[in-house]
Amino acid sequence: MIDEVQYAPGLFRHLKVVVDQERQRNGAIVLTGSQPFALMRNVSESLAGRAAVVNLHGLSLAEILGAAPQSTLPQILLRGSFPELWSQPAIEAGDFHRSYVSTYLERDLRSLQQVGNLQQFERFLRASALRSGQLLNRAELARDVGIAASTAGLWLSVLERSGLVFLLEPWFGNAGKRLSRSPKLYWRDTGLLCWLIGIGTEAELHRSPLVGAVWETFVVGRCADKWRMQPLLARCTSGATAAKKWIWCWSGAAASGWRMPSGASSPAPGMDSACGRWPPSFLRAPWPAPC
Repeated sequence: MIDEVQYAPGLFRHLKVVVDQERQRNGAIVLTGSQPFALMRNVSESLAGRAAVVNLHGLSLAEILGAAPQSTLPQILLRGSFPELWSQPAIEAGDFHRSYVSTYLERDLRSLQQVGNLQQFERFLRASALRSGQLLNRAELARDVGIAASTAGLWLSVLERSGLVFLLEPWFGNAGKRLSRSPKLYWRDTGLLCWLIGIGTEAELHRSPLVGAVWETFVVGRCADKWRMQPLLARCTSGATAAKKWIWCWSGAAASGWRMPSGASSPAPGMDSACGRWPPSFLRAPWPAPC
């Protein structure tokens, strides 16, 4: 196993020779790295067709509860899923996320020509965080930040490639239509999301009008990671439920989905309708009553 292999780019051409000599030994060499841009560039150039890529996003709910069994849902939402925050409980989550964003901007993005103004990019991060759990409107997002729509699309792709956000594509019987409809934007880590939108305590989380969006982000992200499948989104377009319900499903099968309110001020209704669809070990506690 070789950790942080992106710091040794010259190693990849030698690994290619070793792999070609022993093509029958699958998994004999494990490479890990924390900078996806540099890592994947070297992998695609030297090990194309010779490597299997596994993306590790964060701790699962079961892993978090295993490390801290007494944790409540608000605590989990605020701290997020970075392993270090749960292996070292003394670390203050706000300081960790502040340092992470600063390091991410300086280390991973300064070398990218697509991001010239780092302060403007940080505003873009916060504006996109405010839209987690909402339909993505790139033109509106770009207008709020003061950048071109093409730049917003480019920066959003940077966030996707770095594993910070993902898009929940709409479900249609015709797969081609999914390319022309608006997806929903979700952040991977609710702790980082809460920090970006200015939520730092449990009281602030309960009072925030964005608590429903934070909860929805958590649910969709945990389910996507747990089942390793591509979730899809479908919206009711007729009747009284048109503006209230979202149905998301797996592998294009609408019948396997369940409903979640799109604008709820509390996550409880969405949780109640979903509990019957989750394995008992997945959800350990109901959302607590507001303080």
